[in-house]
Amino acid sequence: MAVVGDLDVAAWQSRNRWGAAIRCLLCWVWPVLLAVALAGCGGEESPTSSRDATTSTPAPTPSPTPTETPTKTPKTAGIPDDFPLAQGLAADGETKVSTPQRSGNGVSLQQRCWGEVWPGAAKDRLVVHQVGPELGVTRELVVYRDAATARAVGEQVRVRATRCHRLPATPHRGAMDVTLQGSAHPHTTTVFAETLHGGRPGGAVFAFTRVGRAVLAVEDGGEWTRESAVAGARALERSGRDVVARMCMFTEAVC
Repeated sequence: MAVVGDLDVAAWQSRNRWGAAIRCLLCWVWPVLLAVALAGCGGEESPTSSRDATTSTPAPTPSPTPTETPTKTPKTAGIPDDFPLAQGLAADGETKVSTPQRSGNGVSLQQRCWGEVWPGAAKDRLVVHQVGPELGVTRELVVYRDAATARAVGEQVRVRATRCHRLPATPHRGAMDVTLQGSAHPHTTTVFAETLHGGRPGGAVFAFTRVGRAVLAVEDGGEWTRESAVAGARALERSGRDVVARMCMFTEAVC
């Protein structure tokens, strides 16, 4: 009986050792098997997976369409209907200022000296008159096809004024002296006066100013003498400064 009891105890102890070993092995193997099982059930990857972030090709950014730089072309438009040609001309009492118009008489250059130089091959023109007692002012704005034509017309007016020293008498007036007047204005082409010979009052002062492809001609008729015409020429240029400033619209740069 003692031998049998010892064998049973030994067998029980042996089974306990195997059980402990198996339990110990399961403690190590079970987490590994569970991790493998969970990994196998992963299914489809999330749309925001790190692989998508690293392997997806970004959509190309469209290049902006280059903007074409407009080419400057010579300005060929005529005179706007609302051009302020009468600016600075006051109507007071007996003095009247006409509405600017495209027809009508402009400045009166004597054909004997200036021929058909003025206004020449005009593309467009605008005229305004200020008329009163012993007062007669005419502004004539002429636009040409280009600046070269305007420059040529202005230069011809100047050259003819230089050569024309005396206008002979007519049945309506006496002989007239033609005298050039200096100008400090950079755009003024020429300034000159026609006054009665011998110092009697009567005549006119003229100023021609070119800006781009436009020429502004101003005639101020009155009781001028050769001496007073000097100051009259300065006053004539000052009175037209605002109009000359607006003539920038007839240049390549515009205003």
